Amino acid sequence: MYMPEKKKPKKLAVKKKIKPKNNTKTAKETKSRKFFRTGEKCPTSGLYAHFCKEKGEKSKIPLSKTETFPPCRTCGSVKWTLVMAA
Repeated sequence: MYMPEKKKPKKLAVKKKIKPKNNTKTAKETKSRKFFRTGEKCPTSGLYAHFCKEKGEKSKIPLSKTETFPPCRTCGSVKWTLVMAA
Protein backbone atom coordinates (compact mmCIF):
# COMPACT_ATOMS: atom_id res chain seq x y z
CA MET A 1 0.00 0.00 0.00
CA TYR A 2 1.34 3.40 -1.03
CA MET A 3 1.48 6.18 1.66
CA PRO A 4 2.27 9.72 0.52
CA GLU A 5 4.94 11.59 2.46
CA LYS A 6 3.84 14.33 4.83
CA LYS A 7 4.76 17.82 3.73
CA LYS A 8 6.82 19.89 6.13
CA PRO A 9 5.29 23.26 7.08
CA LYS A 10 6.99 26.30 5.58
CA LYS A 11 8.89 28.57 7.90
CA LEU A 12 7.70 32.16 7.80
CA ALA A 13 10.23 34.95 7.55
CA VAL A 14 10.55 37.18 10.61
CA LYS A 15 9.87 40.84 9.85
CA LYS A 16 12.43 43.26 11.19
CA LYS A 17 11.31 46.49 12.82
CA ILE A 18 12.38 49.46 10.76
CA LYS A 19 13.39 52.52 12.72
CA PRO A 20 13.17 55.96 11.11
CA LYS A 21 16.51 57.32 9.92
CA ASN A 22 15.95 60.76 11.37
CA ASN A 23 15.42 61.46 15.07
CA THR A 24 11.64 61.86 14.85
CA LYS A 25 9.51 59.81 17.23
CA THR A 26 6.92 57.42 15.84
CA ALA A 27 3.34 57.58 17.09
CA LYS A 28 3.78 54.38 19.09
CA GLU A 29 6.88 55.74 20.86
CA THR A 30 5.21 59.00 21.90
CA LYS A 31 2.10 57.24 23.23
CA SER A 32 4.17 54.90 25.35
CA ARG A 33 6.02 57.79 27.01
CA LYS A 34 4.82 58.69 30.49
CA PHE A 35 6.16 62.24 30.87
CA PHE A 36 6.29 65.23 28.55
CA ARG A 37 8.30 68.40 29.13
CA THR A 38 7.33 72.04 28.83
CA GLY A 39 7.71 73.26 25.23
CA GLU A 40 7.08 69.87 23.59
CA LYS A 41 4.13 69.27 21.26
CA CYS A 42 1.18 67.38 22.74
CA PRO A 43 0.92 63.93 21.02
CA THR A 44 -2.77 63.26 21.85
CA SER A 45 -5.66 65.39 23.05
CA GLY A 46 -6.64 64.96 26.66
CA LEU A 47 -6.29 66.08 30.26
CA TYR A 48 -2.70 66.54 31.45
CA ALA A 49 -1.43 67.06 34.99
CA HIS A 50 1.77 67.94 36.85
CA PHE A 51 2.71 68.16 40.52
CA CYS A 52 3.80 71.63 41.59
CA LYS A 53 6.52 71.41 44.25
CA GLU A 54 6.08 74.99 45.46
CA LYS A 55 2.27 74.85 45.73
CA GLY A 56 2.19 71.23 46.89
CA GLU A 57 -0.75 70.36 44.65
CA LYS A 58 -1.52 68.91 41.22
CA SER A 59 -2.49 71.19 38.36
CA LYS A 60 -4.63 69.78 35.54
CA ILE A 61 -5.17 71.35 32.11
CA PRO A 62 -6.90 70.22 28.89
CA LEU A 63 -4.69 70.21 25.79
CA SER A 64 -5.51 69.38 22.19
CA LYS A 65 -3.18 67.62 19.79
CA THR A 66 -0.18 69.69 18.56
CA GLU A 67 -0.49 72.34 21.29
CA THR A 68 2.68 72.92 23.31
CA PHE A 69 2.94 72.06 27.00
CA PRO A 70 2.97 75.31 28.99
CA PRO A 71 5.28 76.14 31.91
CA CYS A 72 3.95 76.29 35.47
CA ARG A 73 3.41 79.85 36.73
CA THR A 74 5.34 79.20 39.94
CA CYS A 75 7.74 76.35 39.09
CA GLY A 76 8.69 77.19 35.52
CA SER A 77 9.66 74.14 33.50
CA VAL A 78 7.84 70.96 34.57
CA LYS A 79 6.98 67.42 33.45
CA TRP A 80 3.42 66.73 32.31
CA THR A 81 1.65 63.36 32.33
CA LEU A 82 -1.54 62.20 30.58
CA VAL A 83 -4.44 61.70 33.02
CA MET A 84 -7.31 61.08 30.60
CA ALA A 85 -7.26 60.83 26.79
CA ALA A 86 -9.98 62.58 24.83
